[in-house]
Amino acid sequence: MTPIAKSEAFFFISSVAVIVLSLLTAAIFLYVLRILRDVRAIVERTKAEVERVSDDFARMRAEWRNAGTSRGLWWLVQQFFRRRRKVEKS
Repeated sequence: MTPIAKSEAFFFISSVAVIVLSLLTAAIFLYVLRILRDVRAIVERTKAEVERVSDDFARMRAEWRNAGTSRGLWWLVQQFFRRRRKVEKS
């Protein structure tokens, strides 16, 4: 085999390898983008739930201050969950 033929074979094989690696890299990049999109949706949903929980705790603290300690913690917890069930059913 002449040196020219060897170099042509080398460049052909290299070109095919570069094309295959580029396609694999593009496919991996697309999967990573899908995963990141799903992570973003999960983070947004988590933020919304954290805000709801934060509001619930703020309401519970306000009720605790208003109710005082005379009724006790158990009454406060019962009222909190009773009110929450009524809001969720509506």
